[in-house]
Amino acid sequence: MNRFIADNGRPDDTWSVIAFIRVFPNGALSVDPIGRELTEEEAAAKAVRPKRIPLGYVFVIDYCKSQPWYYKMPGGKKHDDETVLTTGVREIYGETGLALSPETHHYQYEGAVWRGRFWNVLVSVDVEENVLSLLNSEHHENEGEVPKYVSVDEFHRIMADQGFLPSQYHRLYEKGLIIVPPDTHEGMNGLTRP
Repeated sequence: MNRFIADNGRPDDTWSVIAFIRVFPNGALSVDPIGRELTEEEAAAKAVRPKRIPLGYVFVIDYCKSQPWYYKMPGGKKHDDETVLTTGVREIYGETGLALSPETHHYQYEGAVWRGRFWNVLVSVDVEENVLSLLNSEHHENEGEVPKYVSVDEFHRIMADQGFLPSQYHRLYEKGLIIVPPDTHEGMNGLTRP
């Protein structure tokens, strides 16, 4: 079902999706991110291989917005007749150039956050590092976002410099999707470690 309940108690189907794209080593995932059919041997090998700690993440910077510029997750509002999943697939393709299969998307935030005019749904997307060569900002729906792969260490430096969009940082931290070094966390947008 694609409807959420608004503050007034009525169903509402206006939402946006933000995608937390985690990059894993090649061969670490059981699903091919671009939808290529796996050979029997590849499928068998991937079925027994556990997921590993991500190498990094894919974020975007929107230089068309006024400063300060922040790294943020790709995403955007739904089009008519889209599901949360198809909105995520379309927005990721438009902002990063990654044409991913729907099987790579996982809901990580069951309760959507009401943003006053629309719901905001966080999904995580797992890809392998071999798709990073496809990153680009040339899709016709791209509105100025520049995609960038960021290693886990780079992400920690970006957080320490308060260079990540604060509202999205809070969502990732509250959901337990990021691990933050103590010295980084203390300075990030007024958060303190519990």
